[in-house]
Amino acid sequence: MSNCKDIDSIFSLLKKIFSISNLNLNSEEECFEALSSHFSQFDDVLFVFDNVEQVSEEVARLVLNVFSPLQNVFIILTSRDLIKIQQEKVLSLFPLNPSDAFDLFVDRARKIDSRDFNDGDFDTIEKIIQKVDFSPLAIELAASRVNLLSLGSILQRLQESFKILASKRQDLPDRQKTLFATINWSWELLDDDEKSMLAAMAIFNSDSSLELVEKCFDSHFDFMAIEILQSLREKSLICVEAHESNFETVKIYESVKEFIGEKFENTFSNSQKADLKKSFIGYYSKFKERDTIQKIFRGSKFKLKREQFFYDSGNLMKAFQYSCDLGNDLEIKSVSTILLETFFSLGSLKQLEKTFNKAIEKESLSKSSKALINELYAIVSIRFNPSKKTESRLHFCLNFYEENDDFEGQVRVLSSLGDFNMEFHNHKDSERYYLKALDVIGKEGFGNENEGVILANLANMNFNDGDFDQAQKRYAKAMVLFEGLDNFTGIGFCSTYLGFIAFYRDDFKNAEKYYLEALKMYQETKETFRIASVCISLGELFLKLEKLKDAEEYLVQAVEISNSIDIAWIKGRANCFYADLCLAKNDIPNVEKYLKKAKLVFKDSKDDFGLAKMLCHQSEFEYQTGNKTNSKKSFLEASDIAKKLKISEFTELGIKIKKISNYFS
Repeated sequence: MSNCKDIDSIFSLLKKIFSISNLNLNSEEECFEALSSHFSQFDDVLFVFDNVEQVSEEVARLVLNVFSPLQNVFIILTSRDLIKIQQEKVLSLFPLNPSDAFDLFVDRARKIDSRDFNDGDFDTIEKIIQKVDFSPLAIELAASRVNLLSLGSILQRLQESFKILASKRQDLPDRQKTLFATINWSWELLDDDEKSMLAAMAIFNSDSSLELVEKCFDSHFDFMAIEILQSLREKSLICVEAHESNFETVKIYESVKEFIGEKFENTFSNSQKADLKKSFIGYYSKFKERDTIQKIFRGSKFKLKREQFFYDSGNLMKAFQYSCDLGNDLEIKSVSTILLETFFSLGSLKQLEKTFNKAIEKESLSKSSKALINELYAIVSIRFNPSKKTESRLHFCLNFYEENDDFEGQVRVLSSLGDFNMEFHNHKDSERYYLKALDVIGKEGFGNENEGVILANLANMNFNDGDFDQAQKRYAKAMVLFEGLDNFTGIGFCSTYLGFIAFYRDDFKNAEKYYLEALKMYQETKETFRIASVCISLGELFLKLEKLKDAEEYLVQAVEISNSIDIAWIKGRANCFYADLCLAKNDIPNVEKYLKKAKLVFKDSKDDFGLAKMLCHQSEFEYQTGNKTNSKKSFLEASDIAKKLKISEFTELGIKIKKISNYFS
């Protein structure tokens, strides 16, 4: 019915197909009566009306006035829209499953080019069908290019634009000869409000939480966003699904995303585009205070919101870029803080460092926003890639906060300077900065939420210096502060180190208790890199207790997580302890494999401290397998690094070196 435009064209089509001579096209009511009389004479009959979306209202009237009263008639409609009557039963057609999509591509490609595909092609085909969202038409159009382009070229061009998806087949209607023509067919059937909202969705990523889209558009458009979203869903232009974490998501198909990107530019003026972006930013900037944001990521009460932020991480990155373009200090502060917490929890530090570094260069930013983004950049780079640049930016921030009597900012930066010096094992300067931060808190009454973090970091120094009693007291004091703030991250942090102390005192029962408590906290906050870190500690504990099955359970988790994040010291440690597990199982090839992986990680990240730890694992392995010459060589290399870094004998590395040195006494 793609050529039908109104009720009269439907009547004409039925008159022609069924040779109904007494159909008076001048009266809709008489046509309904004549058609009803004609079809009542049929035995059981099935009608299939194809492509009714452009006349859905007219078809609804036809069904209600002609077919519904008849007992002998059954109807199937294919449409991108519902006809919205009570008797309608909807069967939604979704994209193909990956296996069927793969088979369709190969089948269509072989009809055009008889060559066989090899194993090396299969991965590219899978990427092609995934890129086109498993859409049958898009797959056929992509496969039609195989006699001209290699699979790699097809994929590369699809990553640039979907306009490659076109065909000159004579048996296809015009609306199916290109993918964009098919989408445009649906676009032209939308009303003005639907067109406005669909075009506006170009500001989002392809996958978004429904709440983000709805709240953003409710604050911008006059109509209720949920009504238009439902209509777009019924017209198959977006997909709405339930996420496993109990919220709804909106997916825009990649091809539709490219199409509406062009419509966005033509539909809205520059001021309207800016207003849409402000609405987008506004969803995040309502979380104004840093402590409010930290409660979402650290505590137990906002689990759903935290999950939404994780899901919307790509949108959050866009919101940050928009906020930097528009240059509002308060908006930048809110969005950048949420961005930091989200990507930090996900372990995506490399991307975060690059984003903050790029933002700092924007001339449109005020000095206040530049100070904040420099501070956040430093927080990331301390954990990922600390350098003199990191320290310089922290001092820039500290000077700005001191000039403007921003005591909270001073506390944060002083604490970060303490962290920075800890990374370089400069405990004296670390302690000086931490104590200065506590002094600002005591005198000015600002930054109290950081007190627990600073106490925990001071406890770390005591721990690394072998003063376990003082460390234990400070962890306990910090724990009380974290519990008062419902700060699961802080509780997990202290529990982890209390577990370390118990482990080094051979109190394995309490070590396990503390580690499991920490793991529970981090699983609540979904901080993947911290989960991996505790899994490594549990793996080490169970290796010590010769419980290999338990050790394997946790170390497998640690390795899997470490492969998905950008934190070298987690990745390296996970590989080292997994190598220890393989050694305990006498799986020598995998010991060598995972130690080699760890060595590459630490060398690539220029982490001498991590490299020294890895060399201790390697020395232990070589000694136990009878290669004492190489074992001593690895030990001496680790020992030299430890001396260079002035590592205390009471640290984890110091204890390992002391243990191995006994082999060669």
